[in-house]
Amino acid sequence: MTPDWKIAALAAVVVLALYLGYSLYRLSQGALRTPPQAPPPPAAELTERIEALARDVAELRELVAASQQNCADLADQIERLRPLQGVAPQYAEALVLARQGIEAEQIAERCGVAVAEAELLLALARSGPRA
Repeated sequence: MTPDWKIAALAAVVVLALYLGYSLYRLSQGALRTPPQAPPPPAAELTERIEALARDVAELRELVAASQQNCADLADQIERLRPLQGVAPQYAEALVLARQGIEAEQIAERCGVAVAEAELLLALARSGPRA
């Protein structure tokens, strides 16, 4: 019985040794396959990037504010031009001047129309709706 027990113990030790060797081999291969991670950037670099982003945000806010002002200006221009939709192009400026209350002679001189036409535009501007 003694030799069987020794052979069985030797076989168990060999199997355990092989398993341990295989496990160590797998662990070493897994460690080699994992790519090294880059170290985190230093705090100074992060601070610089945050400041750059803050400058970009401030610049974008200024652009948005300017765009909003441009939109408001365009809306005002559209509202001023809306009453001139049905007006012939050669009389559009003259009608605007007439609505501002400028004299017929000045309108005629500035727009190149007859004084009688300018007086007619003045009469239309006074009696017609402004909307």
